[in-house]
Amino acid sequence: MKHWKTLFVAASLLLATGPLAAHEHDSEDQAQTGFSGMVEAGGQWMNISSHTHTDKKNRTIRALTDHPQDVNQMEPLMLLDLRYTFADQTQLRLGYVWEEEEPTLTLGLARPISEKSRLAFALLYFEPRDVWKDPYLTDRPKEESHADKYGVKLQYENILDSHFSCSYRFLIKDVTEDQIGQRISGLKRDGRVHTAELAYSLELGRDQLLRPFIEVTRADMAGGMNRYHGLRGGLAYIKNLEPFEFQLMAAAGGNRYDHTHVLFTKKREEHTLSAMAMAFWNGPLGLRNSFVHLGAGLEKTNANIDFYDEDAYFSFMGLGYRF
Repeated sequence: MKHWKTLFVAASLLLATGPLAAHEHDSEDQAQTGFSGMVEAGGQWMNISSHTHTDKKNRTIRALTDHPQDVNQMEPLMLLDLRYTFADQTQLRLGYVWEEEEPTLTLGLARPISEKSRLAFALLYFEPRDVWKDPYLTDRPKEESHADKYGVKLQYENILDSHFSCSYRFLIKDVTEDQIGQRISGLKRDGRVHTAELAYSLELGRDQLLRPFIEVTRADMAGGMNRYHGLRGGLAYIKNLEPFEFQLMAAAGGNRYDHTHVLFTKKREEHTLSAMAMAFWNGPLGLRNSFVHLGAGLEKTNANIDFYDEDAYFSFMGLGYRF
């Protein structure tokens, strides 16, 4: 199961579309060379209910049918998007962003191929995250390991000068000390994940933007019971009421797994609903190019195997600066 996708998907959507003021900022700077970008720092609160989340409350379970305990946690939040534009409008990009629902270091290159269209390529390195060595262990404390992930992403922005954009992402996942995969080969968690997305940006006048998107995923994991096809779609609405901007996002999707799960004797299926609201206050207290960013949202995953049911609620606030 993916890791707290509501917050990370929404943050990725923010970076992919950006608030309207950021669009205007990019447009103004299009002919300029040199450095530009954005930095943001803040914090986030999450309430999580999940068997796959590593925390003390759910370290020991008596049975796979136990309901996970709710966990509250606070974490720092940081985003960075640094770009250098050359005279021919080619951009070198360095970022610390949310990608694939996790904090990610990116290094890439983007080059215009027509008046509006742009091709972009990026290397991705994900911050290692904690996972259980064996998430199905009962009556004994579970031990933590970590998962590494890295890959590449290709984007075609404003296809043929239209409002359509698409992307393809290829990731390699590796779990250190995957005890469950060693015990049951069909549950190995190493593998490769392919994701393709198509989006459309519909401008509703100068101060509104509507962005529907659809995403298809194929997870080719070493363990056959963890291989799946995924489909997700959503809609984002962005409204500019200077000096404020608002974003609303809703998404729904699901994953269908290839093989019967040996521990639950059925093929795993899961359906996820998520919603989020964000607000920006640009130039607070007369601070030019700065902004206050806050938001809240939720995600609910329902699976035909109760062990994989998940709930997450979150809120966050940050202070940022564009240059």
